[in-house]
Amino acid sequence: MKTASSSPTVPECELAQASPGGRLTRSPSASARGALAGILALVLTVSVAGVVRATQRVADSQDPVGGARRTRVIGVDSPGPRGRSAPPGLGVDPCPACDPIDSLSTDNFSRPDRIDNKWYPVTPGDELVYTGVMNRDGTPLPHNVIFTVTNLRKNISGIPCVVIWDRDINEGDLKESELAFFAQDDDGNVWNFGEYPEDYEQGILLGAENTWINGVENAQGSVIVQDHVRLGVGYLQAIAPENDFWDCGMAFAKAKKGHDGDDGDDDDSGKGDDQDSVRAASPPVCGPTGCYKKWLVVREWAPLDGCGDIQIKTYAKHVGVVQVGALNDPEGETLVLSSITHLSPEALAEIDRQALEQDARGPTINEIYATTEPAYAGPPLRHKHHDDDDAARIANAAITPAVPLHSFMRIGPNPVSTTASIDYSVMQSGMVELSIYDVSGRRIRSLVSGATSAGTFRIDWDARNDGGQGVANGIYFAKLRTSTQTLGKTIVIAR
Repeated sequence: MKTASSSPTVPECELAQASPGGRLTRSPSASARGALAGILALVLTVSVAGVVRATQRVADSQDPVGGARRTRVIGVDSPGPRGRSAPPGLGVDPCPACDPIDSLSTDNFSRPDRIDNKWYPVTPGDELVYTGVMNRDGTPLPHNVIFTVTNLRKNISGIPCVVIWDRDINEGDLKESELAFFAQDDDGNVWNFGEYPEDYEQGILLGAENTWINGVENAQGSVIVQDHVRLGVGYLQAIAPENDFWDCGMAFAKAKKGHDGDDGDDDDSGKGDDQDSVRAASPPVCGPTGCYKKWLVVREWAPLDGCGDIQIKTYAKHVGVVQVGALNDPEGETLVLSSITHLSPEALAEIDRQALEQDARGPTINEIYATTEPAYAGPPLRHKHHDDDDAARIANAAITPAVPLHSFMRIGPNPVSTTASIDYSVMQSGMVELSIYDVSGRRIRSLVSGATSAGTFRIDWDARNDGGQGVANGIYFAKLRTSTQTLGKTIVIAR
């Protein structure tokens, strides 16, 4: 992914298919799957530290981030004989260490649902939209991810976790709707305790085979983002042997202070941090939402894929993930944070309603999810002036504000029995058309047509055509055209 000249140049990369807050989406080989089952007993008795323990060699080389120095871990960049092989039978290339940062103890989670990690704040009502492309058959196709923090909680392993609703959209069609469960320990680290990802195709729910929950079927959640960063030290993010899922991470680079004394991570001890890794002040990371001078780059990999496919996430302080990229991925996907919104109480209530519907459906879809307690509403949000403070926190994190470049469209409920509510945003004033089409491509209902100012809107469709007649059960398509983007969504009518 190429950035503006004022941004640090993250290695020109291709994106792995994954959400900003979630797991790498991979398809391990049969041999890798068998290998994981073979080492399950070892994982359970001696921790992941005994599963993968490779010799690390740290060397200085020219840093692609800002043209400065970086800490290079051989075996991630260049898997091969220079690292020690993994244990026999594992079937993966040499990897860095991937040890849990800490053992899970409920005593270390006194306020788990207050997630104020400086690199990954998770505040109810925050909605981050990521926009990018993915190569399919040599053609770049649009790919979007909507990451929304609900005001719901779900108890997992005795810990009340914040419920995140993460939607993956390709070419305007919902592919995955995922509920993820985050909590923060007393050291400020953000943990992932499980994921319930529903797969969709043309509006049809296919299943949720990749579900995992900490403590169920030997799945183990762990830290996804540290608070006190140590560069060059690998750590476990999560492992779920039942569905061949094993993710690791490593803080790779972060912005350094310049002559003005401004440090990209001014309250970290820097243990394990090479003070010579950057020789001058680091330039900011820039994107549609602004430029951020305080940033952190984390590399993530899946040992079952041989550790050669590396996802790269760039975090901005007090914001979260602002760029996602990867190395060695043929799909060539890129994602960048394109808009940040703090939802109104009414909009957040609707998000909570839809997320609760998915949570209630989960036990009927997946047997692992059936072992969990239902999600529930969190404590009342703080007073309005505190919400304003949250909005100011988001706005002030960027040096240079920028106009968001993304339009979105949400439809609920879907399938539709009587009326569908269509929420959509327009990021630039101009002509807007929103219409319903049948499977033959014939427009049957015009809902919006005309000049519209920028903003977020809702309109209801009563499942009738322009003539006032109710449409038959089946599949229909909502298409939104604005001055900057065209989106399509599938609607299923099932009375």
